[in-house]
Amino acid sequence: MNDGLTLPLAVVSTDGELLGALLMNRKAFQKSIERRELWVVHPETFRVLPLEGVSFHNLVDKAGSWYQAILTMSQAEQFKAHPAVKEELVSRPGAESTAGSASSEPVLKRLAQVIAQRRKEMPEGSYTTHLFQKGEEKIRKKTGEEAVELVLARSREDLISESADLIYHLLVLLEVKDISIDDVLGELAARHK
Repeated sequence: MNDGLTLPLAVVSTDGELLGALLMNRKAFQKSIERRELWVVHPETFRVLPLEGVSFHNLVDKAGSWYQAILTMSQAEQFKAHPAVKEELVSRPGAESTAGSASSEPVLKRLAQVIAQRRKEMPEGSYTTHLFQKGEEKIRKKTGEEAVELVLARSREDLISESADLIYHLLVLLEVKDISIDDVLGELAARHK
């Protein structure tokens, strides 16, 4: 299976009721198995994110054509009530995305502005809000995890994806430390005069 391929994830209860359809890829599948909670691909940003606290009874890779998560009845109720399912993945398209912006401002600055706005507004269901709520140590840990995943990436697609994840988490870390991306860009410019 192509690691960069995003496929449907059918979330069903043990009695066969379809609870929802999300997106998953190989990375999300592996993280789900390792951590015993659902990790999915956000439909707008294509970032792999956890549905924290939502575990599953069984997770199946259907031969590279789709995935299926089977939830017990109690897990199904937990899934239905999860704010990320209702808000971030369903009713708030583009909540974390800046890719479609018509602005001529560089994407790093736009992303840094979105992250700063999330820090001020702390919208419920936002992954960026979640990071700020967990605090600096969690942000540092996630940045380190993304750096390791980048070092371990082998394919071109994985290198691109993991680089984007690392840059995003680095921008969140800079924001929590009140460091501007302009400060970092200025440092880079000064090194290459």
